[in-house]
Amino acid sequence: MKRDEPSPIRVAGLTLTPGDPRIQICGQRVVLRAQELALLELLVGEVGRLISTATIIKHLTRGPKPLSDIAVAVYVHRLRALIRPAGLAITRFRGFGYCLEPADRAGTPRGASVRSGQSGR
Repeated sequence: MKRDEPSPIRVAGLTLTPGDPRIQICGQRVVLRAQELALLELLVGEVGRLISTATIIKHLTRGPKPLSDIAVAVYVHRLRALIRPAGLAITRFRGFGYCLEPADRAGTPRGASVRSGQSGR
């Protein structure tokens, strides 16, 4: 039997296959670190929506000690530089979280929805 493989996700000039650290930015292959991939997968799954910093920390934490806000900011900084050529931007909403969106609409997330670390939406 053929194993089901995740389908590639395309957003602007970015192509990402969940679980694969090799992404494509405008046709150029880039290899991400594990935490960068986890963050990008989370953001790509919610394009245009604000994701709380608490949700990001929970998603990226891989041990008993949670990541700091500063660590999240470092991962976001690295991703911003990588995805800029793809026409994408990650906007920070101080005190709330981050939003991935097309660069021409940066700063205007869809709706007023904020994903929190709590159950439900």
